Amino acid sequence: MQLSWPDLLLFTIVAVYLISAPYTKVEESFNIQAIHDLIYHNFDVSKFDHIEFPGVVPRTFIGALYVSMPLKALLKYLKGDDDKLMVQILARGLLGMFNAVALIYLKETISWTCTKVDKKSEAERYSSVTKWFWALQLVQFHIPFYISRTLPNFFAFPFTTLAIAYTLEANYNGAIGILAFTAIVFRSEIAVLLATLSFSLLIFRKVSLFDVIKSATIAGLIGTLLSLVVDSYFWQTPLMIPELKGFIFNVIEGKSADWGTEPLSAYFLIHLPKLLGTVARPSGYFILYGLVPFGFFKDPTGSKFNHLRILGLASLLFVAIYSLQPHKEWRFIVYVAPVFTLLAANGVVFISNQLAKAGDVLKISFQMAVITLIGVIAGLSVVKGLASSFNYPGGQALTQFHNHVPFDLKAEDPLVVHLDVPVCMTGANKFGQLFEIRSPNYPWVIYDKTEDVDELEEIMDSFDFLVSATAPADITQEYPLPEDYKWKLVDTVKSFNSINTKGLKNLIVAAKEDPQLFYNKAVVEGDNEFFINWGLQVLDLRNATYVYKRVEQVYPWKGIE
Repeated sequence: MQLSWPDLLLFTIVAVYLISAPYTKVEESFNIQAIHDLIYHNFDVSKFDHIEFPGVVPRTFIGALYVSMPLKALLKYLKGDDDKLMVQILARGLLGMFNAVALIYLKETISWTCTKVDKKSEAERYSSVTKWFWALQLVQFHIPFYISRTLPNFFAFPFTTLAIAYTLEANYNGAIGILAFTAIVFRSEIAVLLATLSFSLLIFRKVSLFDVIKSATIAGLIGTLLSLVVDSYFWQTPLMIPELKGFIFNVIEGKSADWGTEPLSAYFLIHLPKLLGTVARPSGYFILYGLVPFGFFKDPTGSKFNHLRILGLASLLFVAIYSLQPHKEWRFIVYVAPVFTLLAANGVVFISNQLAKAGDVLKISFQMAVITLIGVIAGLSVVKGLASSFNYPGGQALTQFHNHVPFDLKAEDPLVVHLDVPVCMTGANKFGQLFEIRSPNYPWVIYDKTEDVDELEEIMDSFDFLVSATAPADITQEYPLPEDYKWKLVDTVKSFNSINTKGLKNLIVAAKEDPQLFYNKAVVEGDNEFFINWGLQVLDLRNATYVYKRVEQVYPWKGIE
């Protein structure tokens, strides 16, 4: 597979999102902590984070392994893993690369399968499906932003994307096998996609029931055995299959509803439009989401194969069936987002061809409208990306805490910093704990994450620093100290609150009045600061996380003052 400049665009976009928002949230916590422990503790499970913080349901270590193993080899080649924040970025970068390569492979598969039609004239007509697909894919926010994030769904995403490509290639058994393996190992909801794709293939007479059962059984057994061996070791529990336990907890026992519920229509009316980059309003549905049905009218793979119709039917059924689950999140259906994007792209081509029969003016006008829409979606994605960079105040606060730790500290005892729950949920993880190992090269810091209130009261006097979401007005009440001490605010971190409509209007007016200035800043000068300053005017930020230092009239370590 040879990379082209449109392929490099995806890598660039993913890298920009990664660097602008390098921290992780609580949903990503298990895998990022597991990657950390595999890199720094090898297979010494007693030192792993999940021993102390196991989470509500167990997760597989297979995803963390397939990122950490090549990363360890890379770090060995680079001869250094001291910069833990950089190691975290590299870990996420590897995951992002795996997902990006899968999407590029899908694009290349679309390129040759969607020109394989019965008539040569139609081959040329449908060659633009790939271009529209890639344009729509690149400007979307969620997939490019999240494919480097260590959510379990995005360890599964490269496999489901490969299954989509295999279906287009007529490698049906391979697609079924990959989905069966992925459902057992990474995300149990993919079993629904396995069922709907198998059903669609059977309806279109592409496979026999025996083929489905054989492929799913073999791959499922491989996934089961792999999960049993790997996860039983890391969880120190016999016969451990994390996704089976998660399925029982979330579906059989219905505990996922504890995290909130949404109506049956939420996936179709809210989450799918959001994934496609469409505003979740009737106007948004009409503009882009409305293109999806037109993607079924003429299958670019040809009437002999009908692969896009098969994938479209399977995806619609998957979303419909999974809508029965009360707790809904866009990431549970993200696996089929590329299929809907492809349907929308094919819809653009189909409508263009129909309009061309009435003259080129209508066709060109329609395509210019779609291009304008793509530009709008790209602009919205930039704003979302900037806003999202402020959504990890815990990680940023932990980084800024280290600015207040003196490197000339000579005390025998370590400094102790307490990280409260909101801080740990919004970006503070073990990669951010830069000084946790005693070394002559830097200070020694103990990072406390005690959650139990009674335990906190017993050890609170030992805290030298506090990184907390508790505001200064309430800090003394939440974390009382002896009379001789007080908490001194030394740093504040802001997070995204909302869009500043006044700032947005000012930006639109400025762009209309002097578009040449914006063009020069973007293309000629590459002035990032210009756009960042405008972006900050559009965002409404609020104080979210604070760094406090325990002080007294005469502080024992003069170097810290």
